[in-house]
Amino acid sequence: MVIATNDPTINETVRKLARDMRKFFNDATNAEETEVVVPFESEINGIRIAVTTEGLSGIVARKTLDRIMNMLREDEELMNMARVWYAVKNKLKEVVNDVRARLSLYMELDNDEAFNELAKKGLVNEALNYVMSKVSSRNQGMV
Repeated sequence: MVIATNDPTINETVRKLARDMRKFFNDATNAEETEVVVPFESEINGIRIAVTTEGLSGIVARKTLDRIMNMLREDEELMNMARVWYAVKNKLKEVVNDVRARLSLYMELDNDEAFNELAKKGLVNEALNYVMSKVSSRNQGMV
């Protein structure tokens, strides 16, 4: 439950009601009475950012989030990597059933310079082809 009134009596009543209902309580006017912080949040290319100042100032939290989001928007390499990794993970989930094998492949790709160059450039199709060739060569090695 979230409340933001100037009346301490109402705020206390709602806080007690939230406790009786076993719900978390957020008093936007009193950080000390808040049981759960509701952060300012945003998302870009699957990267989700949440910022709170733990009651210091919602304005500062929002300005901080704006700066972070602007930095991310300007980081073309990282945004390209996010798009490539999203495509690669979805494809691998389709073709590699074993979770441990997928995780192992993710770690291998993370350290693979050729893959990372494709990802940084945002070359989704080329990265997918590269990954599928790795999957294919792994499967051939298992036969």
